[in-house]
Amino acid sequence: MAWSHRVTRKLVLLPLLALFALAVLTGLIVDGNKSLSIKLAKMLYDREQFVFQLVRYYQDGGSRVKIQVLKELGRMKEGPSAELLALVRQDDSATRDIVLEIFFRLENPPAHELIALFSRNPSLSLQVETVLIRTGPEAVGALQGLMGNPDLQVRWWALHWVGRIGPPAGKAADKVNNVLVNDLNPSIQTAAASALGDLGSASSKYAPSLLDALEKPHPDVRAAAAVALGRLGPAAHTALPNLTLALLDEDAIVRENACEALLKIQGNAAAP
Repeated sequence: MAWSHRVTRKLVLLPLLALFALAVLTGLIVDGNKSLSIKLAKMLYDREQFVFQLVRYYQDGGSRVKIQVLKELGRMKEGPSAELLALVRQDDSATRDIVLEIFFRLENPPAHELIALFSRNPSLSLQVETVLIRTGPEAVGALQGLMGNPDLQVRWWALHWVGRIGPPAGKAADKVNNVLVNDLNPSIQTAAASALGDLGSASSKYAPSLLDALEKPHPDVRAAAAVALGRLGPAAHTALPNLTLALLDEDAIVRENACEALLKIQGNAAAP
């Protein structure tokens, strides 16, 4: 009888063990066993399927699982951005939101992929900005490419981000100057003037373009040009007569910015 009970118990346990193993493979278990599930998935699935499984674990798991998923993604050769971007393009909005959260939390997300993601969906601008500023100069080349984009919103954000990166994005000064000179939209002209002021010494030779911007019809453009000239400091000394005239501008903000710029160029105020 004891022998038969042992056999019966084994027969009952085997299906339960099989079900448990299946649960591990499909990720349908509690956080404490998700680490085992991730390890098994890594052995069983190809790269694309593995990334998909990691997204599922991240979506369903607690903080420990989320951290482990991010570590696994960080260990992947050449990064998982291509696979993640493929999931972003799916129609399932829940999956897309989770993938975006993962993408923006990766330690070193490739700037080009981030910009490609933004160019397809400009509504992601604020999420993309957080990471782009962190990547710094890596993003500059791709951002320059967006400055000629037909979408006004995309052009504006590209100029804004170059300015946020600041002097390390100095190689973009020529492209930004071209936008200031040739783009007819006042909001783009304003963003370009502001960006030139943020790029530091790389913009010094483009002071003549900023002087021309002081004569633009839109007050926002004139105000941004005055600020940018002030940020160039003594290097913009040729702008003193133009800024003096701008003290009589009909717009109060332009007058205020021109006054501050004169002080900075003459060395009587601290640089921002």
